[in-house]
Amino acid sequence: MELKKRSEFPENELWDLSALYQDREDFLRSIEKTLEDINLLNEIMRRI
Repeated sequence: MELKKRSEFPENELWDLSALYQDREDFLRSIEKTLEDINLLNEIMRRI
């Protein structure tokens, strides 16, 4: 089973993220922050 790219779906089947993020840059910053948080959590878990 092949995963489709977001651009391959009709607009009406996409999630509306405008209630969560002001723009694409805000969305991307959120992803970066989440990845940083995951890395921090992994570091903490290695020390336990």
